[in-house]
Amino acid sequence: MSFKSIVLWIHVAVGVLWIITSAGLVVTATALAQEPDELKALLKRSAAAINFLGIGCACVIPITGVLNIAAVARTDPQALNGEFVAVLSGKIGLYAVMVWALWCACGVVESVCDRQIAGEGGGRLIGFYGIVAGAGAVAILCGLWLAGIH
Repeated sequence: MSFKSIVLWIHVAVGVLWIITSAGLVVTATALAQEPDELKALLKRSAAAINFLGIGCACVIPITGVLNIAAVARTDPQALNGEFVAVLSGKIGLYAVMVWALWCACGVVESVCDRQIAGEGGGRLIGFYGIVAGAGAVAILCGLWLAGIH
């Protein structure tokens, strides 16, 4: 396996890990919506760890993304056409939305865990994870297009 392939698969795996982790919390929290004590316990146990994982993923994704673009530019400069740049720009915008949602989730975690009831703060936190999962899913589809699977 070439260095280019390894970097690409790290990029994809890290992105999918971030998306699945966020989506998993959303699904689990939705299932516990009628059990506020269990929902609060879930958020208290897992939200900080998911944020920590998300921060790690948010750091790896741009590095591997730049390496992937550099590899494409070196091996096939014609591939960097207007459509490619437009889709890549959209993907960068989606990444920015994901990082914003992660930033917001990090700010909400402490206030949710300190309250007696998850309530509104828990709903906002789950919403931020939903934004990460949704924007990430669209970013994966854009990545497939960029890879030539369209």
